Amino acid sequence: KRGKKDEALKNQSDTNLADMAPLRANIALNYEYKNDSTASLEVVSSKKWDNFDKDNGEQKLAGWAIVNTKVKHSLAKYAEITLGINNLLDKTYATSNTYVDLILLVNGGDAMLMNEPGRYIYTNLTFKF
Repeated sequence: KRGKKDEALKNQSDTNLADMAPLRANIALNYEYKNDSTASLEVVSSKKWDNFDKDNGEQKLAGWAIVNTKVKHSLAKYAEITLGINNLLDKTYATSNTYVDLILLVNGGDAMLMNEPGRYIYTNLTFKF
C-alpha cells in the first residue's frame, strides 16, 4: 500500500500516510494423510518498512520471514489433536509500526516498538459431537 496526505499536518513536513504496511506474502505446503489428518509448513514474510510517517513517530523496520508448522491428527471419528509451532526459528520482528498517538508504552518519551511474540508451541484437543 502507498498513500500520501494532501498536505502535511501543522508543524510537520512528511506527507506519507501512517500505518501503510509493506508487501507481505504467505506460502504454505499442506499434506493430507489418512482419515482427514493434515500437516502444514508455512512461510510468512514481509518486505522492509521504508515508506513511513517519520513526523508521527513511525520508523524504518527491517523485512522479515517466519516459519510456522502444524500437524492435526484424527484420533477417532469425533476427536483430533493439533500440535503447532509458530515462529519456529524464534525471529524478532514487528508487523505494526509505532505512532505518536497510538502508543501503549513509552521509554523516556520515545515511542516503543512492540514486537510480535517469539517462538511458541501450542496443542489443542478437539471433540466433535
